[in-house]
Amino acid sequence: MALLVTSLPTTVDLELSDDRKGEILEDNNQGLCVDQLSSICRCLATTGIVTNGGSLAIERQPEKTAAGLVKECIAYHGDNNLHKKFDICRSFKNMSVEERDRIPSLNDLLTSCHQLAGIIVDMNDDLFIVDSQMTIFHQTPCYMPICDYLERFTTYLYTSEHVLVLTCVYMLRLANKIVINSQSIHRVILAAIVVATKMVEDKFPSNQSFSIGGGVENWELNMLEVEMLSLFDFNAMISWEEYNCTVKLLANIQDLE
Repeated sequence: MALLVTSLPTTVDLELSDDRKGEILEDNNQGLCVDQLSSICRCLATTGIVTNGGSLAIERQPEKTAAGLVKECIAYHGDNNLHKKFDICRSFKNMSVEERDRIPSLNDLLTSCHQLAGIIVDMNDDLFIVDSQMTIFHQTPCYMPICDYLERFTTYLYTSEHVLVLTCVYMLRLANKIVINSQSIHRVILAAIVVATKMVEDKFPSNQSFSIGGGVENWELNMLEVEMLSLFDFNAMISWEEYNCTVKLLANIQDLE
């Protein structure tokens, strides 16, 4: 649906000199204050515009949905150039106060991670998966709710806020590589948590402990971890751009659900 604004000049200067402020633009007997016209044109920066002679058709942009935002983030995390900028020597413990304040609380992160995983699964569950798309992550579905599955790690394995953020980064990145659906989501989360924990924590549980918490055999977890790293070309580095993008996504996803 387009809102048609008629009788406007084809081009309008957004910056007005002082002597033109308050000037009345008379065009086809339409009285428009230049200040008003300038305000209208500034709004065009966030809309789609179709110019037709002296008329401007302003396309109303659809409101973003959680699924649409997730799709944008999946595409963003597929940029391999982003994965080369992370300085692992800069510990998360040395983050500035401003950077820490942007990270949601642990309970909010659990809710947001659950919603993010659910959106990704919903986008793919109706897709037909051919044999060539099946991976070690695609096994018999686990019917434990994703929120309960995530809480197992924060409760028994002391998974931190930073690890949860990195887990979501890896989920978004992996969504460019494989089909994440009900058959694979729990194993994807498990492998992502293991890799994320080893990336940011000085001390972490053994794979045996993770396998017990994740409900798989130790040998299977080892294979899941290697397969995830292989899909990442053994580059688990994360840029601050990726990290901050994911934090913003997790902070806003609840409002868009």
